[in-house]
Amino acid sequence: MAKVDYYEVLGIAEDANSDQIKRAYRKLALMYHPDKNDDPTAEDFFKSVGKAYYVLSDPAKKEAYDKFGDEGSEDALSGESGVDLANIWRSMFKKVTKEAIDEYIKNYRSSETEVEDIKNAYVKHKGNMNYILEEVIGADVENEDRICEIIQLLIDSGEVEPYKKFVTTSAPPARIKRQAKAKKEAVEAAEALEELSKKNGFEEGKGDLVSMLMLNKQKREAGLESLISNLERKYVDGKKKGKKRPKHQEENVDDEDELPTAKPPAHKRSMRRRKK
Repeated sequence: MAKVDYYEVLGIAEDANSDQIKRAYRKLALMYHPDKNDDPTAEDFFKSVGKAYYVLSDPAKKEAYDKFGDEGSEDALSGESGVDLANIWRSMFKKVTKEAIDEYIKNYRSSETEVEDIKNAYVKHKGNMNYILEEVIGADVENEDRICEIIQLLIDSGEVEPYKKFVTTSAPPARIKRQAKAKKEAVEAAEALEELSKKNGFEEGKGDLVSMLMLNKQKREAGLESLISNLERKYVDGKKKGKKRPKHQEENVDDEDELPTAKPPAHKRSMRRRKK
């Protein structure tokens, strides 16, 4: 029977405290919930994340698991039929308001947790801002300057190495392309979410955390038209006074800086192969 390392599943140390365990679960559950991630392996990993949290968040079950492994944690259930993943999800992600989400993002931004997340995303994607903005919670083109400043501080302090990709993907042409893409996708996503909301009875101010975060982000990004126009005037129009640039030159951005297509992040798939 394969042994699952619950600490490895949640990506935490064995001496992690309850807050660290809860934070790790929340982050992974949001990323890999089957309704939010279409990767065919996401559901299995989501179940493993739920079970890991179920065991490690309970002192008695955690102690039994630390001593005896899977068998010990199962014994600690004392005849319970199993793990109610839906109940765990509901307890962690209750119905919230837009104000609660704004408060969460406000506390997260510029926190040690956000800086660490930005650092990890920067290293993981070798400085590619297209992917960094997709991965960091609450990140979007509106606060890209702030995120770039944090990355530059990390580079200047020697905590991370400088990547050429960071320079190219944070340059004005790449930003303009990213902002235009974000605006287009935001409008499309807002329309799709509105249609889904009508079917499921979702109303603004009433809904689960993920849906509210999506709606809030889409509304911000849908208002980027003036920002994009300003950047185009500053960085594009200013360089072609008196001479019109060919259209294909205006639209050309280095192929290697191509924006990423939507795809689920890769996660650990080998835990079931681990042996005792």
